[in-house]
Amino acid sequence: MVRVRKHCATEGVADGVAREHRANGVDGETLPGVACCDPRPSAGVVVGGSLYMGRWHADAVDLLQRHKYALSELPLAVFGMGPRTLETHEVERSMALLRRSLASVPEVEPVAVPIIGGAVRPTAPPFPFTPHPESRASAWQATRPRATHPRSASP
Repeated sequence: MVRVRKHCATEGVADGVAREHRANGVDGETLPGVACCDPRPSAGVVVGGSLYMGRWHADAVDLLQRHKYALSELPLAVFGMGPRTLETHEVERSMALLRRSLASVPEVEPVAVPIIGGAVRPTAPPFPFTPHPESRASAWQATRPRATHPRSASP
């Protein structure tokens, strides 16, 4: 399990997915994306990152680029966090952003690509743009069958 942000919701989802792995007898740990080295010793990899400013987190895309050949040989699942609500139009927009980012690394073909709601906390840390009302749409548990193990999922 690789998370590319160490803050808030992404870290919580990554830790939750790793706990699910361990509960099912699969070794799972979370690592910051920048600390990820050769993934080939792993049985599978899950990469998660936020969808922000119209794209998937740059560190997530960079990780896929750096390890694209190794990841092309392993079961890979990715998740994007971002819509403020789980309304269909917001989830579809987020999925389009994630798919566009994944298209920049055609060598990898994830077996699971769920969208998980994000969280906006405009007061901590200060939100740099137009203030949004606080929201939390992180219902990652609903994606459990697809997100917990790359081998058990389909796109």
